[in-house]
Amino acid sequence: MRNIFLIARRELLSCFVSPIAYIIVSSFLFCAVYFFIGTTFTERSTDLSGVFANLAILVFMICPFMSMRLFSEEKKNGTIELLFTSPIDIMQIVIGKYFAALAIFCIMLAITLLYPLFLQIMSGVYWPKVLLHYLGIFLVGSAVLGIGLVCSALTENQIVAGILGVAISLSLLLISWISNQTTGVLRAVIDEITIMAHYQSFLKGIFDVRDIVYFMAWILFSLFLSAKILESGKWRN
Repeated sequence: MRNIFLIARRELLSCFVSPIAYIIVSSFLFCAVYFFIGTTFTERSTDLSGVFANLAILVFMICPFMSMRLFSEEKKNGTIELLFTSPIDIMQIVIGKYFAALAIFCIMLAITLLYPLFLQIMSGVYWPKVLLHYLGIFLVGSAVLGIGLVCSALTENQIVAGILGVAISLSLLLISWISNQTTGVLRAVIDEITIMAHYQSFLKGIFDVRDIVYFMAWILFSLFLSAKILESGKWRN
């Protein structure tokens, strides 16, 4: 666990040296404010389901860029060899870097808590449902960060990793939208495999253990696949 913490801390420090993290965080918060104002002031509603539905789409576009540099930069700079020759297990490296990106995402979400708190002062909100919204968006972000992690392990070009991650994420989003136009077995299958279908329960204020299991399986698979990709690259080198 100590090795994972050291990797995560190293990655966090390097992230905040680069302007990319600040650009991503500020862009996310700006869009969140826009969604919040559009719902609470324009529509005059205390139901934040629409805000979090829009935030999920934003997460699909932003999170791959948060994790695109995790391994791509190491490969480009040649420092990936130092990680491979260190006594730290590859899976620990993968988890540590993933936790660093997840920590930044959690910071972003924590700042947005100011919006429902403001709404609570003005008119009140139903906190159990809001907290389920936050749990859902956290799990969506965790899954999409996993996609970006895998893409970063595949290439040494950050931009390519980011674009590939966004393409995969938006493809999954598109598939979930297509499922709304289908019925029967096809829709059931699509709903089982797409992220947005499992996020809908949280938007409705419903806690379903099956959705938690789905997201945890997605995250664990992403970590496993990233480690295997890196291991294959290690032996080729």
